[in-house]
Amino acid sequence: MAVDDLAYRLGLYAETGQLEVPKQLNVLVPNEIWEFKAGTLRAPFYTKNADGCGDIRITHCFWKGAVLTPLPEIDKAKAITREDKSR
Repeated sequence: MAVDDLAYRLGLYAETGQLEVPKQLNVLVPNEIWEFKAGTLRAPFYTKNADGCGDIRITHCFWKGAVLTPLPEIDKAKAITREDKSR
C-alpha cells in the first residue's frame, strides 16, 4: 500500500509541483533534497528544475523507524545527488 501511495504522490508532484497534503513532503537539505512520505516509506529526491516541477530523481527508498530521518540516509541521498549531477 505505501509503495502505491508513493507512486501516486510522485506522479502528482511531477505534474503540478504540489501535493494534496503538504506534510507528505519533508525538506532534508534546503533547496537541494526533499523526501516524499507514504506511511513509514521514505523516498529522498531532488529535482532538475528550479520550480520543483518536472524531472524528479529519487536517490533511494527506505523504511523509516525513527522520528527524525537517520543521518546515514541523508548522507546517502547527498552522495547519490552529487554523483548524478556530476555526470
